[in-house]
Amino acid sequence: MRIIAQELYGIPPEQVIGTDWQTHLEEREDGVELIIDPTLRTFNDKAAKPGAIELHIGRRPILAGGNVGGMGDIQMLRYCQSRPGKTLQLLVNHDDAVREAAYAEPSGASLEAAERFGWTVISMRDDWSQVMAA
Repeated sequence: MRIIAQELYGIPPEQVIGTDWQTHLEEREDGVELIIDPTLRTFNDKAAKPGAIELHIGRRPILAGGNVGGMGDIQMLRYCQSRPGKTLQLLVNHDDAVREAAYAEPSGASLEAAERFGWTVISMRDDWSQVMAA
């Protein structure tokens, strides 16, 4: 995401939290170069998401948005919700096969968690007047 975030969304790469790769410094004739290794430092999914948030911004967010599908955002939304004070958790339900690729979780775990913990669920079918730019 960091590679395409600026061009597609106007978001600078340093503001994108995602999967990270290990790095090392390599000594060269003209100085040192930071080399990206083919080994993951963090895989930004499920229980690893709160750690990635802490690594990149150093505090719990007051707002977190996730997606239904694969149960990958439940822990992140719970992490946000566990912060003292008011918080907001948004869960996008990709339920519009006509205007967007609809996909559901076979287990329904994300929607069940949303109901259990009081998160706001946003239905692409029912709540969005436009899904893709015309």
